[in-house]
Amino acid sequence: MAKLVISLRENEAERTIVIGSNKWQGTETFPALKVPEKDENIILSFHHYRPFGFTHYKTP
Repeated sequence: MAKLVISLRENEAERTIVIGSNKWQGTETFPALKVPEKDENIILSFHHYRPFGFTHYKTP
């Protein structure tokens, strides 16, 4: 991920980048996510599916 961000910054220094972690963008994998520090234009995105029975109520 860090290589991608560095590459993007070469052409788009001020662009906001939204990054989600693996495993359905859950927060559990954030500690392993490697993003450049001190980049104020990075937003970490996540999806939260807990409690699963509530968030998927009556889904097929």
